[in-house]
Amino acid sequence: MSQGFSYIYAQKEHDAITMKERIFTKDFTLVVVANFAIAVVMYGLQTTIAEYAASYGATSLLAGVVTGIYTLGGLATRLASSGWMKKLGWRKMALVFTSLHFIACLLYFAAVNLPLLILVRFLHGLTFGASASVMLTIGMSLVPKSRYGEGSGYLLMGPALAMAVGPYLSGYVMDNYGGTGGFLLSSAAGLLTAVCMGLADFSSVDPGALPADLDKSRPAKSLSLDYMIEPRALPVSLCIFLLVIGYSGIVSFIRAFGTESGLNTSFIFLMYAVFLLTLRPIAGRLQDRKGDNSVIYPGIALQAVGIGLLAVKPCMVTLIAAAFGAAMGFGNLSACIQAIAVKMTPDNRRSYGVTTFWICCDGGMGVGPMILGAVVSAGGYRMMYLTAALISLAALPLYHMVWGRKVK
Repeated sequence: MSQGFSYIYAQKEHDAITMKERIFTKDFTLVVVANFAIAVVMYGLQTTIAEYAASYGATSLLAGVVTGIYTLGGLATRLASSGWMKKLGWRKMALVFTSLHFIACLLYFAAVNLPLLILVRFLHGLTFGASASVMLTIGMSLVPKSRYGEGSGYLLMGPALAMAVGPYLSGYVMDNYGGTGGFLLSSAAGLLTAVCMGLADFSSVDPGALPADLDKSRPAKSLSLDYMIEPRALPVSLCIFLLVIGYSGIVSFIRAFGTESGLNTSFIFLMYAVFLLTLRPIAGRLQDRKGDNSVIYPGIALQAVGIGLLAVKPCMVTLIAAAFGAAMGFGNLSACIQAIAVKMTPDNRRSYGVTTFWICCDGGMGVGPMILGAVVSAGGYRMMYLTAALISLAALPLYHMVWGRKVK
């Protein structure tokens, strides 16, 4: 009996100490805002840039190139960003690339023809990949270790919410003010990103520039795989790759699917945002207290079921179910799985672990529409959503194999 009381007392004391470690310091809040703002730029333009390219006479193929080349640029600098963080230090890299990202937003106003638009999109992607990587590394480092799941959940709520807010705002501005209004919106968000990172003080976690002769984690050849990604974080990061492919079926095709089915699908992103705001803090605390499996197994299953219901019976109820499943799945698990990827990575290679996770995330968003678009051409939207559900569900055995079965 006394042992039971001792355990309860010790647990309460531990919880009290844990709660004293603040997550939302001034500097962490600034990074969260910057992380949200830069994602609004990405997802906002992603939904409207193809329409803008069509105004220059672009075919569907070229409009796809305009949309996708941004992701290619982002992947290129994500691969190199871990090495740059070591060479430049976190603060210098954050200030340089968020400033370049803002300048790239302004360049859209000078893109007066299709070739220039493609060039600007690629340059913009280059600045986004490096900026997002260094900001996430900084943000994750500012989170107290005892509240890691909860803190990373708040940090990654920004990009997840931006997937709803960005397309909604950009579509509204595009409909009312045209392409110029969309570029003004992205430039304002880009400026906010740079200002927030300039005001944040993260000197307590910034290791500074590391001379090459002191970088013990650097392989002999700078272009080796280990210098671009963290192999230990790759297996669990592939889970988010599969979940993003499934989620891309909603992002890329829900409007066309609604037109074919006679449904108003515009509200799905707002429902996703509401569910995410409600569920993300709960999921972070649950992950910290009950373990990773308590969040990830049901999250994967609910995303697969929610998307699959769209294939079974398209209606308003299944649209809401898909929004809920996406919030429980990709929306929540992007933070949970990144936290695991960081756990699997040594402290001196944390930036590589974060980069590896987001390479898989961006890669899924890049290849997902291409894979699912081919399914639409072959079998229609219902077949596409069934495929997206099965791809999402494939993350379940993969997660169990690489991490879930090891968790006590």
